Amino acid sequence: MGIKPYRSYKIKDGITNINYKIFTNKGIFVMRVPRKDIVGINFKNQEKVLNLVKDINIDVIYYNVDTGVMISKFIDVNKNKKVSFDVVVKHLKKLHSINQTDIADFDPFKLINTYKQIVNNSLFNNEEKVIEKAKEIYERYPRVLCHNDVLYANFLVSKDKDYLIDYEYAGGNIALFDVVSFLSENNIDDESLKLSFINKYFDKVDDTLLNDINTMFMFLDILWGYWANAMYINYEEKIFYDIALEKLNRYNLKNDNS
Repeated sequence: MGIKPYRSYKIKDGITNINYKIFTNKGIFVMRVPRKDIVGINFKNQEKVLNLVKDINIDVIYYNVDTGVMISKFIDVNKNKKVSFDVVVKHLKKLHSINQTDIADFDPFKLINTYKQIVNNSLFNNEEKVIEKAKEIYERYPRVLCHNDVLYANFLVSKDKDYLIDYEYAGGNIALFDVVSFLSENNIDDESLKLSFINKYFDKVDDTLLNDINTMFMFLDILWGYWANAMYINYEEKIFYDIALEKLNRYNLKNDNS
């Protein structure tokens, strides 16, 4: 391609990646280098996902299936343009509609067990009851292609287009996981905002759905709470301790009120 880099610098680290901004004779790019020993990421599966999401993802010009190193086009984000619920719903619905028969499942139950082995302790009161309720929910919802890490930071809005990026955890899952993840991981706790987002995604909202959503909130706090504790054990970085504490505190609040 004749690309010649002439300057680069490290961008603020992501939670699972180290990122570099690279200036070249062909434009500006971002190189993502995964941290070592991240549990739950399948580089080969991610390659398959990247081939399916080209319409909504940034342009990827290099991906190494063995290391997960990726180089993509730099997007000049419009910082004055907020990511709206409509943008989030549009991209999630597009993602969830993609045919993904060859994509590996994202199995949160297996991951919880894996993280718990690292933590070597039970952290959440009545967690087995919540996990069993989540398993029952999973029997009632179809498997679709999910992002599984629906942070605001993974939606980019430029002058001309908006994108959903970062597919490290993408895989087969239930759409409800992504919907609740968006609310949970972005700490959208205001009930009117939560209901507004839920109504934008689902054609019909009834008591059964709302009960499932409440269960999934607690289930996700268990999952990512154990993940954060496992990451803290592996890397001893304060950000993981803070995430773990946040998940535990919110879970306890919901558990006390359930």
